This record gives sequence, structure tokens and C-alpha cells, in this order.
Amino acid sequence: MNLRDALKQVPLTKSRYFQWKHSVYFNLTAKTDRTPEEFLKYVGISNFKPFELWESSTEYAYLFAVLIKERYNNDFLDVYNLVVDKAKNGDEKSILLMLKLKNELDAMVKQGITKTIDNRTKNTDSADEFDLS
Repeated sequence: MNLRDALKQVPLTKSRYFQWKHSVYFNLTAKTDRTPEEFLKYVGISNFKPFELWESSTEYAYLFAVLIKERYNNDFLDVYNLVVDKAKNGDEKSILLMLKLKNELDAMVKQGITKTIDNRTKNTDSADEFDLS
């Protein structure tokens, strides 16, 4: 699940707090520089106590993990592109690292495919099945 979908599963006020606290904005017109006081006024709450309590919940921890995973994936892509550029220019260390990254990506794709297949077999519904013949 991506962060946008995960945030849709929590109440709007919590979603807005999470986005504000971690500078995550999906709406290009969102006001991104709210002070804490402006944020509280925006969501109609008088203090941060409910949010501070929520930060120790498993729900918040899950959202934070999804956020970090997405940031990691973006960083991974940046590193991969940098390594590929250096490898194309003949840097031996980059060539070896590129091969290692390729193996990691292959494993990640295989794991993703396996999860997808497992989920499809668990949630079998004849109306949703594709005809693969």
C-alpha cells in the first residue's frame, strides 16, 4: 500500500497532521508552511495532545513505516541511476555494485510477484479472474 492509500484509512484530521508533520503533500495547492498555531486552527483543535498520544499508536507507526519505505524507494532509484551512470563510464566498483543492485531488484520483483500470486489465490473470485488461456 502506498502512503496516499494508507492515509485514506485514517480520520482526516490525523491524515492532515501526519502530512503536516512530515511535510508530505499530495495537493500542489496545499499550504505547506503552516506554523503549529496555524495548523491547529486549520484542523479546529486547541492543542497537540491528541496527536502526541496518537504518535505512540501502531496506526501511526505503520504510516511512518510506509513513509520511510517510499522515501527509501526514491533514494534507491537515485542511487541506482548514479551507479548506472558511473558504471557506463567504466568505474569498476560501480559495475560490481550495479550487478549487486540488479540481484536485489530481481529478488524484490520476485517477492512482489509471489505476494501478488498468493493474494490472488486467497481472494479468488471468478468475476475478477483473468482468462490466461
